[in-house]
Amino acid sequence: MSKFWRGAVAAVVLAGAAFGEPERTLLLREDQRPEAGMLEVGMQTEYSEIKDEMLRLKTDEWKTSLYGRYGLTPNVSLRAAVPYVDRDPEVGSSESGIGDVRLGFEFVAWRDIFDYPYIMPYAEVAFPTGDEDKGLGAGETTGAIGIAGGSTAWRYTHFVADLRYSILADEDNRFSGGLAVIHELSKQFFVSAEGTFAEEDENGDRRKQFVGGMTYKPNRRWAISVHGGKEYDGERDAIGALKIAYSFGPYF
Repeated sequence: MSKFWRGAVAAVVLAGAAFGEPERTLLLREDQRPEAGMLEVGMQTEYSEIKDEMLRLKTDEWKTSLYGRYGLTPNVSLRAAVPYVDRDPEVGSSESGIGDVRLGFEFVAWRDIFDYPYIMPYAEVAFPTGDEDKGLGAGETTGAIGIAGGSTAWRYTHFVADLRYSILADEDNRFSGGLAVIHELSKQFFVSAEGTFAEEDENGDRRKQFVGGMTYKPNRRWAISVHGGKEYDGERDAIGALKIAYSFGPYF
């Protein structure tokens, strides 16, 4: 009986001490997920300068999402995000309101015993909860399915590759891919560089995005990251993001 209670106490302590790792990337998926039974909650604010080449006008768009990620099993995690969108065009009235709510999951199909390399399929659905007429949502259900893979080299440098098929509302569905490099300057501070490219759209453009970022973990519960970059051959010009994440287990 005493062995049972010692084991139960140890399990509780370990459950409370287990923590996941918030994603250090902005554009790509990375196998940094909550441990089984853990919950990660956070806020992510994204800024985009959207350009209209035909009218030569720009719109400032702020999207602030409250999100959560839950470790369902050691290899499966669920995610949900509720965005609030604020659009301020050069001409016309500003609009704001709830955007398209997103639900998704990640499944680590294979991982080496040292956590790298790994292969992680994922999927996400965005529901038309945002007002399309105000530019707050797509007006239809959209989604994406993809597969991400990662490895590490020289102990502190990590690589991520991500191939995605996006199901769009007013455009043809298309494939896109991306690469990221994350380097650990310390156990608390990381720097990253990401790039994505999409197949040719109906206008003949091949959208490309490049983003740099920094992630800081003051302790095992909190993580703060900032990202900034630019899009080429697409509607977005400047890109910026700030994310604050907090992780906790079933027992504090």
